[in-house]
Amino acid sequence: MLIFHRLAILPKARGRKLGHAVLHRIMDKFGAGCEFAALKSYPLQHELKGDKPREFDQLMALGALEADAAKAKKSLAKYYRSAGFKPVAGTDGLMVKNLGM
Repeated sequence: MLIFHRLAILPKARGRKLGHAVLHRIMDKFGAGCEFAALKSYPLQHELKGDKPREFDQLMALGALEADAAKAKKSLAKYYRSAGFKPVAGTDGLMVKNLGM
């Protein structure tokens, strides 16, 4: 199984389906011998943080992304579904894609 831990696209590159290209390139390069790719569809802007914004948060302009957690999760899951991932029933955002290998 190929597991994606995190996918982050710089703000100036968003909106061009580069996430799809990155996912597919990684699956092509590292998915040999794997039956599935898996990820957790969880928006980075809603990760637990301390009192101070992290440098990463600022670099990625996470504050400009959807503030409503439910809406953000729904939107991100839709994005991953469009890349061929399917939600796993009974989980909190786990999604898998059959790599057919």
